[in-house]
Amino acid sequence: MKGKLFVLALGAVFALAASVGAVPIGSSSFGPGATVVGFEGIVDNGYGSPDVLTIGNATFSGGAVVTNGVSVTTNLSNSGVNSYLDILDGALDQGVRVTFATAVAKVGTFWLNSGGGNLVLQGYDASGTYLGSAVNATSDAGTRTTGAGTFPTGFIGIGESGNIIKSVIIVGATNGTPPKFIIDDFVYESLNPPPPPPPSNPVPEPTTMLLLSGGLLGLAALRRKSA
Repeated sequence: MKGKLFVLALGAVFALAASVGAVPIGSSSFGPGATVVGFEGIVDNGYGSPDVLTIGNATFSGGAVVTNGVSVTTNLSNSGVNSYLDILDGALDQGVRVTFATAVAKVGTFWLNSGGGNLVLQGYDASGTYLGSAVNATSDAGTRTTGAGTFPTGFIGIGESGNIIKSVIIVGATNGTPPKFIIDDFVYESLNPPPPPPPSNPVPEPTTMLLLSGGLLGLAALRRKSA
């Protein structure tokens, strides 16, 4: 009886471990193979014009590319001068959504929140199932003082045990008007990236060549006999 209870308890532990889902991670969790999006080289159309951007594996929506000193007084310039600014989606603010063409295992971004309060990053799989989230309260983050004031800033990210994160939504405190928050150096990473697809005209393997040659020789012999 004790043995059965031990087995059941052990199974419950493994089941709980398997259902942990996405967990918060920091910027140091990403390796050299991670992809970083800095939004450089994209025209600043002002934060009144939403930009839907596809950059590599990631498509960004719900925000606009801004350049320091053009659309906003300051931005989060970790690399270059451009950032992605959360804006109103019509009459509502639904945050910034990032969708991946191919699912990834780790996602994160540096941020600056001009609206104050929490910044939340939520992860979802291909079916839209919620995987987990990370929350950065202002008390947990650093600050950056600029000519426009002092704002909370930091890094927020989530990680999974496999490549199952298909999209993330980043939402911040609502203060009535944009801008709410800015992200920059958005980063994502896959675990054990799949091999590249085979070439469209693959070179036949030696075994295939031998079989083909043998078949041609057989056909030639049959033709000689029939002749």
